[in-house]
Amino acid sequence: MTEQPSRASSSSPWPAIGLLLTLGAIWGGGTSIAKFLNLSGVPPLGVVFWQTLGAGCLLLLARWRSSRRVPLRLNRPLLVYFAINGVIGLAIPSSNMVFVTGQIPAGVMAVVLTLSPVLTYLGAMCLRLENMSLRRSGGIALGFAGALLLVLPSGSLPDRSLLPFALLAFLTPTCYAIANVYAELRRPQGVDSLGLAAGATLAAAAGVFVAALATGQFYPIWESPGWVEVVMVGNMVLTSIAYLSMFSLLRIAGSVYLSQVAYIVTVTGIGWAALAFAERPSVWLWVAVVVIFAGVALVNTSRSGRRSEAAMPSADAA
Repeated sequence: MTEQPSRASSSSPWPAIGLLLTLGAIWGGGTSIAKFLNLSGVPPLGVVFWQTLGAGCLLLLARWRSSRRVPLRLNRPLLVYFAINGVIGLAIPSSNMVFVTGQIPAGVMAVVLTLSPVLTYLGAMCLRLENMSLRRSGGIALGFAGALLLVLPSGSLPDRSLLPFALLAFLTPTCYAIANVYAELRRPQGVDSLGLAAGATLAAAAGVFVAALATGQFYPIWESPGWVEVVMVGNMVLTSIAYLSMFSLLRIAGSVYLSQVAYIVTVTGIGWAALAFAERPSVWLWVAVVVIFAGVALVNTSRSGRRSEAAMPSADAA
């Protein structure tokens, strides 16, 4: 179930605008943080383990301190829900993003993430959760056209040898979309979003921990602490702030309003990449941004808001 907008907050638009900008700036900066940590030698699974563990613990604390401290009744269906959302909606796409951003521009990754709402609607339409619409089908077509503009034209990438990594980048929004649809189909009744988010995040941390140990990618954050470790801790805190901002925004404005974060993520993602790595987006990247934005706008037009429609799975996996 999607949180409904709060009537108490409808008198002023500024709280919602502030939350939307905060969320977009944090999520947009995530690609640059991932690139920095990858280039600093932190393995992808090591990055995601600490990010999800720290965020999950802070989310549990936030839930415990909230006014709705209804105990989570752990059972098999709920644990399965946590595991699937945690692995498909967080562990795999986040690890993939850290790996890929070590090879391709962080700005390109930020644009790729914008496809999540388009892919979510495509999956929902295939499963007959959404009726086919000519306008939204056009949005899907524009989304895929924008994706092609990111990888096919000469000059769209700094080097054509990066094409396999650019194509691999699309795994992240695809996983987000799968998790979005699954979260709609199998959401347990009687459990608040904050509890579901904490459970999924901690399930992701558990799965990544096992995978990191098995592959030798566990990163002991306590050894030789320096700026890299400071960034990792900051990443945990920012992830938690993003989750809490998202839930607050869902409560006061609804999921359709939240879906606009896709545009902010892209713009801020390109901006952070330019500041941090002096990336200069190609003309094709900007054309792709315009085309994908148009596709996302068409997909989100007149949506009911009963399904999570944010750019990231966090809104949906929660």
